[in-house]
Amino acid sequence: MVMLVEAVFTAVFIPFSAYYLWRYFFGYKKINVVISCVDDSLRRAVTTRIVDSKSDDGEWPVRLIGGILYKCRFGWDEYKVLELNSYPQRFHDFMENVKVIIFIIDSAQSEQDQKDSVELFALLTTYEVLKNAHLLIYTLKRDPKSESEQISDEEIKEIYELERISQKWHIQPLAVPMFIGLKEGINWIRKEMK
Repeated sequence: MVMLVEAVFTAVFIPFSAYYLWRYFFGYKKINVVISCVDDSLRRAVTTRIVDSKSDDGEWPVRLIGGILYKCRFGWDEYKVLELNSYPQRFHDFMENVKVIIFIIDSAQSEQDQKDSVELFALLTTYEVLKNAHLLIYTLKRDPKSESEQISDEEIKEIYELERISQKWHIQPLAVPMFIGLKEGINWIRKEMK
């Protein structure tokens, strides 16, 4: 009987404690992220660049009704990234554990797209289970020459009422076609998740 207890203790406790010691000392975390944008092609382009080189599993991505779920790693941390193309309530179980919302704004979008974008943003930031999630806002800057036609960061703060929301937020410019600024946004997320 004593041998059985020792065997069970060794088989269960040692791997379990090693896992938690590893997490404690090396900071391994599992982080859920939601990416959303009114423009499907823009959302897909940013998502692809974020998870493309960091994917580590052949079974991913998982296509769902209303979104695509990716898994990737940054350092030791494991990220599950949901590219959302429907209402967040559809993924309530996933949303309960979301730590970061990535919202993409095209700074040269039409007035109707801007209105739709503000509505989607309000839907995400007022959804109860996402109230504590950090908010990374990528603002797409298309052409530096036509900067006067694009929405400035100050205008984005005003239009999207960023000063009123309780979430911690960060605006990161994103220059196309090379998506310069993407890495800086990811670094902000990693710093905030420590």
